[in-house]
Amino acid sequence: MARHSLPPEYGREWTLTADNTGEVEQLLEAAFSDWVDFLFIPTPKPFVIYADHDEYTTFYANTKCNLNPMVEPFARKGFNIIEGYRRAF
Repeated sequence: MARHSLPPEYGREWTLTADNTGEVEQLLEAAFSDWVDFLFIPTPKPFVIYADHDEYTTFYANTKCNLNPMVEPFARKGFNIIEGYRRAF
């Protein structure tokens, strides 16, 4: 946030927007590096990511072909894939 002259604080229902791939990468790296709940919705929306402070991340997609390209890169970064996991709300 400091890199983009944003205040180093956050609160409920804040929204951050990234304008290009580099900013998206920085935003996701920052979000995954902290224990914050966040929802990531790209445009267009082939998938949505929800992560919580308990270090669980859930990917939602309408089809497996939208989800499959996400699996291997995250597994290479050390994320554990939990097949069949259902998030309870």
